[in-house]
Amino acid sequence: MPDEIPEPYRPHAAGYDVEPFHRLIEKLRHPEEGCPWDRSRSLSDMAKPLVDEAEEAAEALASDDHAHQCEELGDVFLNVMLATVIAEEAGLFTWGDVVHGVTAKLIRRHPHVFGDAGAASPEEALRLFKEAKAREKGYLRP
Repeated sequence: MPDEIPEPYRPHAAGYDVEPFHRLIEKLRHPEEGCPWDRSRSLSDMAKPLVDEAEEAAEALASDDHAHQCEELGDVFLNVMLATVIAEEAGLFTWGDVVHGVTAKLIRRHPHVFGDAGAASPEEALRLFKEAKAREKGYLRP
């Protein structure tokens, strides 16, 4: 399946504008006006906080505390966006690259939704997803 993303799923048409948050992170990283601690962060520095926040989010998701779930998912998103802005500053990749990549991957790995395959059960859907992933990684032939 090609990396072309159908119109309703293209990032520009998603309906949620993350640009104000992106600008906020850029402001935190600004050389003169930003936060010294946020400016000091590097991509390699982001690994541990991202894992820590993901663990906290996982714990929150196992609870019935929806406000806590929302807060912890926001903390994961903060770390993802901060790492992405750091990468953008270094010319490595952009937020658009991240969103496009994960969107295209989800479309490729759901042939039962975006392709001709059929899945009548969660088990069949998971099998098709895993097969698509294995093909993508070169473990299975097309």
